[in-house]
Amino acid sequence: MSSYQSDSGDTNEQPGSSDPGESSEIITENTLLSKSREKYQAIYKKFNSWRETNNKGPLSQDVMLDFFMGLSQKMKPSSLWSHYSMLKHTINSNDKIDISSYKKLNSFLRLQSTGYKSKQTKVLTPTDIERFLNEAPDNQFLATKVALIFGIIGACRRQELCNVTMDDIEDDGIMALVTIPKNENDPERSFTICGEFYNMYRRYSNLRPKNIESKRFFVNYQNGKCTHQVIGINKFGSMPKTIASYLNLPDPESYTGHSFRRTSATLLADSGADLATLKRHGGWKSKVARVFIEHSKEKKKKICQQITESVVLKPQASASTSNQASEVQMPLESSDEIADADDPLFVDCTFKVKEENTSLETSAEVTEPESEVSEPDSMVMQSNPQS
Repeated sequence: MSSYQSDSGDTNEQPGSSDPGESSEIITENTLLSKSREKYQAIYKKFNSWRETNNKGPLSQDVMLDFFMGLSQKMKPSSLWSHYSMLKHTINSNDKIDISSYKKLNSFLRLQSTGYKSKQTKVLTPTDIERFLNEAPDNQFLATKVALIFGIIGACRRQELCNVTMDDIEDDGIMALVTIPKNENDPERSFTICGEFYNMYRRYSNLRPKNIESKRFFVNYQNGKCTHQVIGINKFGSMPKTIASYLNLPDPESYTGHSFRRTSATLLADSGADLATLKRHGGWKSKVARVFIEHSKEKKKKICQQITESVVLKPQASASTSNQASEVQMPLESSDEIADADDPLFVDCTFKVKEENTSLETSAEVTEPESEVSEPDSMVMQSNPQS
């Protein structure tokens, strides 16, 4: 399983996210989504096949522990929890056994998750979005620009972008109201496109062929023209990577088909939106919406400001400022000296004068000891007549 977040869900099941102390109700086959039913049953058959091949007895905690110990040798903790979740539902449904009560198994899974952090798809920043929409040429990237607009304003998955039809869009000439129909996972939701985003949408919409058979809104766009071929889900999934590559962002492979939806949630959370607004906007559950709010950088910045408001620090001069101050204090040459130095005929005689003065001072210093030495002789000569 990929460690990135998939389009079918909002987040991978994080390590330790399952609550083993909570008894789960018996889940019937009808409660499983048709999209996931085959995958759930495949994991259940895989487990039973392993049990028969290795001559394991009736289903028990020790049998489950052996199975997951084998999986841990080749799977990441996030994949182990995914297998655990699917087996918990299918074993409940088929064998009427609640494996969430297996404490040893849950302790083992939590131990495997210690220190592990699942890799999530990267998001685009407001600066990234502005740069791409303003700088990327329309004759090459107009369809990608409109998909980006739909994705970040409507928190759309790649499948939802692929399924948008002309009937889902109400255009009154000023703005466009887009409706995302209800599906097995999410309720119906809608969003509007207006302002400069609407103008960009209109440029693409006006190029769409009138006689096209498909009602799907997004059609292939090449060299400034729309064709009759619709855009597939895989191309929508690669659009964030295309944007990251155009902007020369680091690690463009980390921008997956889920980037538009995560970018939308991140931008909304950074703007200060509350939990209820996030849940309505993207149809997220409370747990997922709360994660976006908790990880919001703007939210953390506000918390930091609230904590540090009561602490007043004196501004400290940086090293560059102190260096500039010392340079200012150095004596400057007079304007006459600067003018003379710039004159090509100027000859500096101060050095010779200084040399002469220095030689005179040196000779004076040398002669002074001689006078001091001769002074006692004169004093002796003056004392002799008296004698």
